[in-house]
Amino acid sequence: MILEKECDENTLILRKSSDVWPSFKRWLKKCGPAVREFDTDCQYFKNVMEVLRDTCPNLEVLRLSNLKKKLSPTNKLHFQKLTWLVFENCDEITDDCVNQFLSSDMNELAIISNKRVTGKFLNNLKTDKMKRLILRDCRALKFSFLLSSADHLKNLTSFVLWKENRSKIEIRNKLHLLLDKMPNLGEIGFSVVDLFTMYDDQHYLEESNVFFESVCRLKKLHRFNANFEVWDHHLEALAMNCKELLAVRLLFNQITRVGLDALCRYLGPQLYELNLSDSTFDDDDIVACVYACPKLVWLDISYCPLSDRAVHRIATARRDMRDNLRDSKYASNDDNNLCYPLQLVIGRWNLTGTKKILRMSSICDLKA
Repeated sequence: MILEKECDENTLILRKSSDVWPSFKRWLKKCGPAVREFDTDCQYFKNVMEVLRDTCPNLEVLRLSNLKKKLSPTNKLHFQKLTWLVFENCDEITDDCVNQFLSSDMNELAIISNKRVTGKFLNNLKTDKMKRLILRDCRALKFSFLLSSADHLKNLTSFVLWKENRSKIEIRNKLHLLLDKMPNLGEIGFSVVDLFTMYDDQHYLEESNVFFESVCRLKKLHRFNANFEVWDHHLEALAMNCKELLAVRLLFNQITRVGLDALCRYLGPQLYELNLSDSTFDDDDIVACVYACPKLVWLDISYCPLSDRAVHRIATARRDMRDNLRDSKYASNDDNNLCYPLQLVIGRWNLTGTKKILRMSSICDLKA
């Protein structure tokens, strides 16, 4: 590992400065075959990829950021043993560039903040071993390539897709077509917006009906983060069918106490993270939720109609739950996270109409 400070005996200390690059290249020529993982910010070093190709044939993990140079075209596979590849803020990376790294053992791939990758490279995957795929803020990404390569992605356990769709062809209402071909998903992270589509509540409802029908078939789902509107019947179906859920972050502004009670009844004892922001829940609703979820370590209640005493009441609830552990069904530390702080995220509108965020990382230790 290459860091700016020592981590352990396997750490090489390298300052983020171009003046160390010549000596580092000499070191790679001697020790490169032993390097298994490489992570660097390319803005400080020139011709990084050329050096790695010549010196590090046994790379298994490669993470590059701020690579501004397009790689020369080639049909040669650079690193036969590569299993994990990350490109972040690498503007000139194209589908042809990605193809040069797709080994038969590739199981994790992330492309973040890119303007040229369309997703066509997915059709060239040589394996269906891919477990984790992150495509975040890829401006040129085409949903059609995701659909056409779904058979190669059937064993995904984690799928993150952030996309501002500038096409007039909607993609949000087609996401379920992907989920239906990915039965092993344990983690979903969707932030998809069709910029040229005007929505009303009926459109949102119909869209969510189809989406959640597919989600509820994912029996291994444990982390669910999606910018989809959720109604009471969606939330109850989700809680009843996805019994391994530990983290839920959705758009809760359509949810009533009926849906929240259903979520707490089925999943409350195991939830670690919950986003209730922009909902209509008041102090009583939030406190009841906190009592029902002893494992919570993160809770977002931004822009809810709460009183000034809401934080005080939540702190009281956590204190009472700790104090009453002996008489509680959550007495074992294995069954609760009450010894850990509850990170409470609170956002409010200020007088100018802009949003203001307050983060509190030790809410459970506040004196009631």
